[in-house]
Amino acid sequence: MHRKAEPRLDLLTKDYITPNELFYVRNHLAVPEIDPEDYVLVVKGKGVKKHKFTLEDLKTKFPKHEVTTTLQCAGNRREDMHGDHKIFIAPHWVVGAMSTAKWGGVRMRDVLKYCGMDVDAIALGESIPENIKHVQFEGYDTDETGLCYGGSIPIDKAVDGLGDAIFAFEMNGKPLPRDHGYPVRAIAPGHAGARQCKWLHKVIVSDRESQKSWQQKSYRGFAPDISFEKDLAHWPP
Repeated sequence: MHRKAEPRLDLLTKDYITPNELFYVRNHLAVPEIDPEDYVLVVKGKGVKKHKFTLEDLKTKFPKHEVTTTLQCAGNRREDMHGDHKIFIAPHWVVGAMSTAKWGGVRMRDVLKYCGMDVDAIALGESIPENIKHVQFEGYDTDETGLCYGGSIPIDKAVDGLGDAIFAFEMNGKPLPRDHGYPVRAIAPGHAGARQCKWLHKVIVSDRESQKSWQQKSYRGFAPDISFEKDLAHWPP
């Protein structure tokens, strides 16, 4: 089932930390059922040796890190765009597609370092590999054809020692709820919620950003004189 929900503003603004049951929900595809005993996170790509991590591996091989950050759907306030200049994209968020939580997990840079990447040299600008520019994420959630959700962030964010980018398995001190990516999701503070892939399955280090439509098309912004009918109808799916 696809789920989209935003909390009432009086409840959203009641506390700095949003309770899990009130945190906004935005799932592009059906929520997968994942047995934590069967969960595997695959890390592969440029500059790393391919590894597979179980949930227990993530919890025991790396130091736990916590970060409090606000997530916002890239389409928040989309309802404002349904006037004369119509944007025919769901959902019609008002202003509540944003929430704050304390996330617990392991640093992305620690996992990438374990897989052989010189994260310190890249973070300090001492090494700038041409083939390492982005970290792509792919989820366990798929559509009826088997296409999985995906997005990416720049490598600089993933390896930044102060960037707080993590693979999270806790939300406000509890295991991630299913709607929020159980058992593991990406958290990259400062990036749109659409880039912080839930039900994380694969992490792919690449020279290019994710080619998934959610990265390339769904959350683009256009000038007022651009319309779907006149300018975008010819775009391939």
